[in-house]
Amino acid sequence: MVLAKKREKMPNFKLGQVIAAVAFCGVVVVGCGGEASSPQTIKDISSAITNVEQTEDAKQITITIKQDSIFQGGNATKAILQGLLQNFKSHPFENVVVVMTEVLVDQYGRQSVEPIVSLAYPRSEIEKINFTHVVGWNILNISQPKRLGSYSMHIIGQECQDENNAKYAAVFCRAALR
Repeated sequence: MVLAKKREKMPNFKLGQVIAAVAFCGVVVVGCGGEASSPQTIKDISSAITNVEQTEDAKQITITIKQDSIFQGGNATKAILQGLLQNFKSHPFENVVVVMTEVLVDQYGRQSVEPIVSLAYPRSEIEKINFTHVVGWNILNISQPKRLGSYSMHIIGQECQDENNAKYAAVFCRAALR
């Protein structure tokens, strides 16, 4: 006995309907805009940015970020500095200061966001960076760090004890712990 598939009648589509369906599916799969849009403000560069301040003459930009660790913040800082050069190259800034904050919890379980360290970067140094070949540790090492707040020495000290952080961010650790 030979079994055959039941032949179903194909729906009768017009050529225009088929072309419209293919075009719609192509837009859904590929996307409408192609590339993502450029950030309109400095704050739009990264979701890690919580605040941006500029001096009146726009020569210094201070960017506050929230991160879970200083070394994770190094990666966020890399993306922010790269975003500044890519999207705001004509901006007349001469210095960028990144202020890293972390959520701290006291002995009563109360949370607060506290500044831990600021990283200063002259524009001339930022423009030397080949962002394709650096990582967050490199970005920390070329910064001019300054401890902020009463907990910063303890937090930086703890994070710099990690074997990889101590090895790859030694320049940052020495400067930040002075």
